[in-house]
Amino acid sequence: MMQFYFLSVITNLLIGFMLVFEKQAEEIKYLENKTVRLVIGIVACVTGIVKIFVVSSVPVFGDFIPFVAGIAGGFTILLEYYIKKKDVVIKEDSFISKVFIANKKIVGIVCLAAGGLHFLFPKVLFL
Repeated sequence: MMQFYFLSVITNLLIGFMLVFEKQAEEIKYLENKTVRLVIGIVACVTGIVKIFVVSSVPVFGDFIPFVAGIAGGFTILLEYYIKKKDVVIKEDSFISKVFIANKKIVGIVCLAAGGLHFLFPKVLFL
């Protein structure tokens, strides 16, 4: 469905921008709002999960990287929101801390790449 394709591309690019260019994203009026960031994270996770079940020209594999990037990026944004809201401390040696907190710029770069490549090559296998 074209709607989920569009939503996947937009959320991947937006989350990638928010994670890679964190200082510039916080200067933008709408992206500094914590509720907007929460909604974007939820939409990215839901879109990634729904893309697993929406069959396109090549089932599952045609959207594999974009839905994984969407789920990972959305989870990173949701985790940031939760940590800031509840003042939770996550152990530095835990898997979640190593992947989603310490390497959030890498997750953002993957989201940007997945969104950009999925926009340019929508029907290519493994993109």
